Amino acid sequence: MKITKKFIIYLIVFSLLPIIVLGLISIYFSRDVNLREFRNNSDLILVELSNEIQEYINHNKNILTSITISMLESKNLESELQKEQALLRRYIFDYDTFLELYIFDENLKPLTSSNEDFTHSEKLIEELRKFGSQDKYIPEIYFTEEGLPFYYDFEYGFLSNGEKYIVGGKISLISIWTYLHTKKIGKEGLVFLLDKDNTLIAHPKIQKVFQQEKFPGELTDSNYFYYRNFDNIKCIGLTRRIHSNHIRLVLERPAAEVFTTSRRIT
Repeated sequence: MKITKKFIIYLIVFSLLPIIVLGLISIYFSRDVNLREFRNNSDLILVELSNEIQEYINHNKNILTSITISMLESKNLESELQKEQALLRRYIFDYDTFLELYIFDENLKPLTSSNEDFTHSEKLIEELRKFGSQDKYIPEIYFTEEGLPFYYDFEYGFLSNGEKYIVGGKISLISIWTYLHTKKIGKEGLVFLLDKDNTLIAHPKIQKVFQQEKFPGELTDSNYFYYRNFDNIKCIGLTRRIHSNHIRLVLERPAAEVFTTSRRIT
């Protein structure tokens, strides 16, 4: 029997076919395993970071409460404005996340602030009204003229004579930036924050926040998603909503790295 060249080619192809099929199956299941490992590890990381960020927000709220405690001995707000302003300035000095502090009476009339030349903005008054009218106040995220993200928060206080007032604060996200900057996901992965309009409010590359850049892909809450990040690198992301859905925490990792290995947060 004469063995033709065509027969040899067919023989080689059919001999390699099972190896090729097994290789493709192996790659498929390997990718699936890597994705599941990425998802499981990332879910743990997102929970951990969400708790830390919520702690940061709660800590700032506690600082406002401590101001009201410091004012317990005051007998009349309008007669002790200099003393109250000095108190607010001391807290600004001690806590650099607070950009400004204010005191209002129970009718929302501005009494004093940490800044002598301060003019109360419309946004501040609008948020103050929301605080006074809502059972659970959820702050909006705003940006200063320089592009620094911040939010307002408030706390009720009472003097020894029963007089009611409100302490307010303009709070930056600088500490959250610093915290997120230290968190690495594998080799090139990172985490960042978006507001409810998907605008960056915290990112290791701070300049992108100052530019108020929008998230470049489509977000989903139910599963991981693919997108090209700000540097046009194909990435896989997971997200978690925090602070009553007003802030979104995003975990990002290059797709090539996910399918090579999965590492926990460092």
